[in-house]
Amino acid sequence: MTKQLHIAVRLIAIAFLLLNSGQVGNAAAPRQAAPERSLPVDYLEVTDLPLSISIPTLVKTEKGYILRCSAANSYTEQMLGITFLILVLDSENKVRSSGSWSAGIRVPGYTTRDLSIRVPLKLTIRNSYRVVLAPEELIGSESIWQVTKARELIEAYAGGDQYVAPKVRRVANQFDHPSAALRVIY
Repeated sequence: MTKQLHIAVRLIAIAFLLLNSGQVGNAAAPRQAAPERSLPVDYLEVTDLPLSISIPTLVKTEKGYILRCSAANSYTEQMLGITFLILVLDSENKVRSSGSWSAGIRVPGYTTRDLSIRVPLKLTIRNSYRVVLAPEELIGSESIWQVTKARELIEAYAGGDQYVAPKVRRVANQFDHPSAALRVIY
């Protein structure tokens, strides 16, 4: 699969998520009667990305996990989607499960939003486990930012190597028209 086709498939998936959610970032489920269990998340901040994530937590519901966080866009263009990498580690820093997923988001330029994003992965997280999250790709209306060697980076970070410097590659978003973020398609 070519790089452009790979990006196009991800963009289509994000557009589908945006259209089906009704609201961006909405977990689209009324509160369940069962109490929610909130888990802290270690987040690898990549400072070269225009979107920063703060206060990430995973909330366990009857239907799986929801990532709740605050997202701040420090750039002029609207952010449309993000791909996350997740590692679940035991007390000996051994990876118990991992995965990645893309989510549609809408964070206009120079704004901060609270997000609730459904995690479509089957995860088993025990109380003694540690969860590490990192961005792999960020899609804006005009640009796409890709974290190079994101998997190696998150594994090094999870293993305690705080000095690995992430590298980000920015390419033009040739698939979304800059004004596409402003149109509503029914």
